[in-house]
Amino acid sequence: MAMSDRIEDYLEEIFSIEISGDKPTVTALAKRLDVSKASVVSALRRLCSEGYLEQEKYCTPILTSSGRSKALKIFRRHKHLSFLLREIIGIKPELSEDIACAMEHALDNDSEKRLAAFVDFYCKSRLEKCDWISHMEENLDHPEDLVQPLLMIGNDQNAQVVRITASNLLRNRLKDSGFVHGACLKILSCDFQERMLEVELEGKDTVLSMTEAMTVWVLPKK
Repeated sequence: MAMSDRIEDYLEEIFSIEISGDKPTVTALAKRLDVSKASVVSALRRLCSEGYLEQEKYCTPILTSSGRSKALKIFRRHKHLSFLLREIIGIKPELSEDIACAMEHALDNDSEKRLAAFVDFYCKSRLEKCDWISHMEENLDHPEDLVQPLLMIGNDQNAQVVRITASNLLRNRLKDSGFVHGACLKILSCDFQERMLEVELEGKDTVLSMTEAMTVWVLPKK
């Protein structure tokens, strides 16, 4: 049976309390996870039944070797994510922790390796004072408004193409049609029944299906 996100949170918290030198009591877990003691007891029973914990009646739970191994993987993923969000992207520490908690459960081994490789490459490049680091940090320090799919902007709203999220064949076709980074456009008309948009792109009229328009991400111009 796959472990739920919430049960993984319990396992990670037990590990975190353990390495801090404290005891992961029912009371401590309830306080740190902001849940009832009854919820903690239920979660501990499940972890025991699946072999991740050992717990004698009325005693503090202890991680088994498999439980500690699993908890360490979750803990490691959380730290990779929180470092990326806090130290690289610049999200406030408390919020970066909350976001990391939500994201860590979705990472598989390959995704985590790729994430770790990026973080390590960034840290190495920063030590070497590579030019791209300063450019990236300058952009992160001055974020623009949120980009959005072309379909979300209003008629006659000027916008600038930022990226194309379509698959390779469609992406290449859109780029060949002029939908490249920095290109200026606006929607002339939108027909939801026909599922088509008429767009003025760099002064020339073109037509897109709504499916195509949803892959063109733009920054509205004020």
